[in-house]
This record gives sequence, structure tokens and C-alpha cells, in this order.
Amino acid sequence: VAIGSLGADGVLTASEVLAKHDENYMPPEVAEAIALAKENGTPLTAPHKYGN
Repeated sequence: VAIGSLGADGVLTASEVLAKHDENYMPPEVAEAIALAKENGTPLTAPHKYGN
């Protein structure tokens, strides 16, 4: 889904793009932050538990 405006020349200028990813997708910024935390010895834990 793209949100933006269509110019007179037929070019769409998107101000926002929404994309669906599969469950394995990880933004590069997150992967970098996790790698840095591991290098620094920071323990990584999930903030939430799933299930009942």
C-alpha cells in the first residue's frame, strides 16, 4: 500500500509505503542492535510471553 500524491506527469510521490513481511523478517537496524548488544554482553530477553 502506498500513500502519496500523483503528479500531473503521472509519477506517484509516496509519503508512506506499507509492506507485509513474513515472520522471519528483521529490519537491518534491529539486526544491528541485536548484534551490538551481543558483542557488549547484554542479555537479550523477550519483553512478553506468549500463550496463556
